[in-house]
Amino acid sequence: MPRVQTTVPIMMLFVLIFTSLCPLVITPINEETAVEETDIDMPINAEYWPAGARSSATAWLKEIVDNDGDTGQWTSSAIADDGTVWVAFYSAAGRDLKVAHWNGWSWDVDDVYTFGDIGKYSEIAIDSDDNPRIASYDITNAVLRISRHDGSSWSTNTVAPGENTGDGNPYAGEGRIGFAIDDSDSEWFSFYVSDDSTSWSGDYNLSFANWDSSDESWAYGTIDNGLGEDGDYDDYTDAGQFSSLQIGADGRPRVAYTCAIVNTLSDPVTGTVISAWYDKSLRYAAFDGSGWGINDIHINESGRNYWPAWWLQLEIDSNGNEYVAY
Repeated sequence: MPRVQTTVPIMMLFVLIFTSLCPLVITPINEETAVEETDIDMPINAEYWPAGARSSATAWLKEIVDNDGDTGQWTSSAIADDGTVWVAFYSAAGRDLKVAHWNGWSWDVDDVYTFGDIGKYSEIAIDSDDNPRIASYDITNAVLRISRHDGSSWSTNTVAPGENTGDGNPYAGEGRIGFAIDDSDSEWFSFYVSDDSTSWSGDYNLSFANWDSSDESWAYGTIDNGLGEDGDYDDYTDAGQFSSLQIGADGRPRVAYTCAIVNTLSDPVTGTVISAWYDKSLRYAAFDGSGWGINDIHINESGRNYWPAWWLQLEIDSNGNEYVAY
């Protein structure tokens, strides 16, 4: 399909870096030559400071990473063990997946994949060799992609080839993919798919894929297809449009995600449905090696049709404690 150029506002990708804005102090030599302390409003040539100077942070420094047209959508960042900052993002100007990294003095920006419309919902993670990997959605081919850097170049492949990883573009411009790398450098993905087994197009499930680094094989399955829903309305599930995935202390994946299921109130005598409504919730799923345990974290108040969570982030600290921001 040919690309149609349109006039769009110029967008730029920025990063905010916490850096020192301490006052410059000039020590007096004697009373006659004493110089008063002077406050510096902005650090001089801060963009060229080495990593060591930038790490003693007390204030925010804003930098332009990429200003090539309408760029910087669906950003995701990660920091390698060597301190390198990596930022993955979607460039709407070229409809491409791009990546930037801090080389110690400036930002290097590279094209990761430029065939078709790819790069939305990007998520970046770092492997054991300090190389970045990026999960993103390929709108042109309606599949999930994984891009891996080997230290010198990028390669991009399809996640779980032959499986439904985004048929029909279920996100439709809003959503989040879950992606993380475990200690064996195997990859875990959580994503939103339409349920092809139902006759209605409004049924969506949260699915997962796992790439095993030991033999480069793929596993694929469903995390949540509407746990707890009324059986008469099982074609109306909406699970997983926004998901965030991390690896737990036991080395297995955890996922926080959005979910909506239909519940009903029925006449106790006739069984006739009196009323039906959506329970919309923030949910949490943990993989135990064979299946997923699912719990609701926050459900919308009864009778009120709103999402308690939308854009969300799951994090796990060094003690194994888990946190969800939403």
